[in-house]
Amino acid sequence: MSGSSVPPLRVGRIVKPHGLQGEVVVRGAGLDANAVRQLGPVRLVRENGPVVKQASIESARAHGPDLLIRFSIAHDPDEAAELRGLWIEVERAALPDAGPGQVYYYELLGLDVVEEDGRVLGRVRDIVPTGAHEVRVVEGETGEILIPYHPGTILGWNPAAAKIIVRLPEGLLDVYRKPTEN
Repeated sequence: MSGSSVPPLRVGRIVKPHGLQGEVVVRGAGLDANAVRQLGPVRLVRENGPVVKQASIESARAHGPDLLIRFSIAHDPDEAAELRGLWIEVERAALPDAGPGQVYYYELLGLDVVEEDGRVLGRVRDIVPTGAHEVRVVEGETGEILIPYHPGTILGWNPAAAKIIVRLPEGLLDVYRKPTEN
């Protein structure tokens, strides 16, 4: 991988082994199986950054909201289990263009989440795919807020200003407010 000054991108996390052929479940990739197969060499790293292994992707396929991936370094359940919890990192140049009107998950992580009136709710910490829709996990003053992704709630994003504009459903913030003590 290149020694450029642009840091590598984390494109998914290995959550557990799957099956007998060394596949692993990868969550949060934001890429389809075809795009993952085209990544080329990847680094598998710990949460705090140290590279644990380098590998190539041998296969990738959809598995609900997640992906099943087999790496060149794991061909049985024991080898796959050793990869649990590692992040997949790639160089930005390895990713195909997201396409018009599309973004990668990593492009949203760390952005400020702002209501239409300008009130900052927090920053995107994670994106969780669910059966119905994705959920933005926002960390702010009130703690963690789960914001569903659909056109009536997520109004847009401004990458230059590093923010996402939202219109929260009535009462959503009330769920996250702690009761005041008397």
